[in-house]
Amino acid sequence: MEKKILLFVSSIVLCLTLSSYKTNSGDPETFVLNYIPPVTGNQPNPRSPAAPIYIVLNGHTVSFSQSFIGCLVSLTDVENETAVLSDYVNCDGNIEIPDSMTGTYMLTLCVNDSIYAGEIELSNQ
Repeated sequence: MEKKILLFVSSIVLCLTLSSYKTNSGDPETFVLNYIPPVTGNQPNPRSPAAPIYIVLNGHTVSFSQSFIGCLVSLTDVENETAVLSDYVNCDGNIEIPDSMTGTYMLTLCVNDSIYAGEIELSNQ
């Protein structure tokens, strides 16, 4: 059982590393959030993976589709694995990140019982 959990966690880290990427190089930038399957005992995986969620980063403003208004968003500093921000998507579909935050962060979006995550890079402008 411990080997299965270790394998599962390793595969999630690998998936996030390989598929959390910028889809363009201009400003604003589009990032991908991938579905994180729940850790369950003996339940089989779904037949097809959940579709990723695309977000737009313009400066320190993250924009989500209107369907994610009210969803919880968390940012974790990748370097020291510390949670640094937790907020809800506002009525405009945005999250404002303080300008003082720079570097690579893991952005986690909670949608009902589903979790999506991906890395974003913040820089001074």
